[in-house]
Amino acid sequence: MINDDNGIAWINIEDAVRGLGFTQTRIKEYLTEISAPTYQVQPENDSIQENLPEYISEEKFYELALKGRSEKAKEFKKSVARLGQDNAS
Repeated sequence: MINDDNGIAWINIEDAVRGLGFTQTRIKEYLTEISAPTYQVQPENDSIQENLPEYISEEKFYELALKGRSEKAKEFKKSVARLGQDNAS
């Protein structure tokens, strides 16, 4: 994760894909659906996630997580919900 000059947190897309259990095809669809602004540190990204942005905003990461149907994404959603319950107490 990095922060830009405006203090916005950006999450590495490869970490998000791996962490939420998305396929490359699915992540491309979701990024389009949520109109995700992206942040490219290098002009040429030679990562394994070809044709994907290098970073996505933290806000859009949470939107992606809510769309996920993989077991990893479901577990992430449950853990976020538990955190919210703990903070409400």
